[in-house]
Amino acid sequence: MENLKDFADLTQHMDAVKNAASTPLFIGITGYGGAGKTTLMQTLARCYNAISLPLDYFAPATVDRKQRIAQALESGDPQRICETENPQNWYDWPAVYAALDDLRAGRNVHLTDAWNQQNGLRDLEVTIPAPKNAEDLVLVDCIYLAHPEMRQRLDYILLIDLPIDEALARQRARDGHRSDPIYLDFKARLMRDYAQPYLAQHEAVFDWRISGVSQQ
Repeated sequence: MENLKDFADLTQHMDAVKNAASTPLFIGITGYGGAGKTTLMQTLARCYNAISLPLDYFAPATVDRKQRIAQALESGDPQRICETENPQNWYDWPAVYAALDDLRAGRNVHLTDAWNQQNGLRDLEVTIPAPKNAEDLVLVDCIYLAHPEMRQRLDYILLIDLPIDEALARQRARDGHRSDPIYLDFKARLMRDYAQPYLAQHEAVFDWRISGVSQQ
């Protein structure tokens, strides 16, 4: 994994791989919740006129997710609790893989029930345009990009390496207006219990690491 100094260094690396590519590149952006993945993806999308695919589109409706977790906790079954509350298991991975494969093959992706951050429902209708030219970029953001089925669909993965306590503080500041403190504490525990070991376990498959990003 190559350590990048700043945003300018990141764009220099992206320019280099983009100019050398003969097909569109798929670049993943990973890191803790609150690290700035979505913000960076939006900034890079503007810089490169890139296509963005937030994997939160493939998350379940918030109320359904909370209900399943509550039922698992009531069951007292440790395995069921772990499987249900682990955020990696929330995503519709077959649909994610199919969408990436379609984009790679030059086919647009039309979602009729994408997750909506504004209300927590699966009620968004969005179309992700397929890349058409070799110089096109597709940006994908999610914590969970490193397991083999996902990694093989990405050309490069960038890790935003923000300390977990700082990421949690940012996440709390971002979500405090829409989530109660108990739920924020629950999300913090999930990040420590699941995201932290996941990123540590898969660190070797990341291509670039940046510890702080100045997005001017």
